[in-house]
Amino acid sequence: MTKISFIGAGNVGTTAALRVIEKQLGDVVLLDIDSEMALGKSLDLSDYQSSVNGKCKIIGTSDYSLIKDSDIIVVTAGRARKKEEKITREGLAQINTDIIKTVAENIKKYSPDSIVLTVTNPVDKMNKIIFDILQTDRKKIIGVGSLLDSFRLKTVISEELKTPSSAVLGMVIGPHNDDMIPLFSKTTVNGKKITELITADRLTELKKEIQLRGKKITSLMGSGYYAIGNTISLMIETILQDKKEIIPASIILEGEYGITDISVGVPIKLGRNGAEVVEMDFSEKEELVEIAGNMLN
Repeated sequence: MTKISFIGAGNVGTTAALRVIEKQLGDVVLLDIDSEMALGKSLDLSDYQSSVNGKCKIIGTSDYSLIKDSDIIVVTAGRARKKEEKITREGLAQINTDIIKTVAENIKKYSPDSIVLTVTNPVDKMNKIIFDILQTDRKKIIGVGSLLDSFRLKTVISEELKTPSSAVLGMVIGPHNDDMIPLFSKTTVNGKKITELITADRLTELKKEIQLRGKKITSLMGSGYYAIGNTISLMIETILQDKKEIIPASIILEGEYGITDISVGVPIKLGRNGAEVVEMDFSEKEELVEIAGNMLN
């Protein structure tokens, strides 16, 4: 049976685990420094599984040895942003770095061959830390954030044009922060280019709305978890079913787009062996290179 371990049993990790169990994608290990919370949530998830007649094994623990031989490890551990808190994703870096280093060392010890999905913010920096510690194939270390941002693009554009979100095809790349880059040059609605449907000035306004949507959610309720939880489950499903779908995600670049040794959101092809960078032609490339350069500071 496929084994999926979630390191961090907060709202994000548990929501993602719920979706995995709902889809019966594999056995679940829910690990947290708070062993009682992890155990309690695993029991609750087990009761949920009975309601859908599932057969996955579900474990709640603080024992890292139980992640051994995981197919996929989802890292959500760390300090999240709180309601009305001014701290940015980057402001979380110093707080979460030590936590992520410990997590990565334990992954290296117990399950070094797993595909790792990094969710802890700031995603791009935390993904790079995990990669540096594991020193494994970059295909297996993937930051989750740009796909969520792409869903937010679909929401904003569909509301603007009063059309179903299913009609919107678009992608967001770059860092998972206020500098994210909606690829309006590649965005279509019912097959028509977004640039033909919305004025340039209005697109500039909508770009800012997309960039700040996560911050707005945080200011109202604390860190979101429904959308990111489902985003994680979709990526897990894509990997396990070897769909080889092209989606945006953070990965260590090795010269693609003129960027090296930085984890940043770009188009990837995702499947059972992990992520492969896809180099696409889009007019926002110069912006991507500039923002990636700023990430070194």
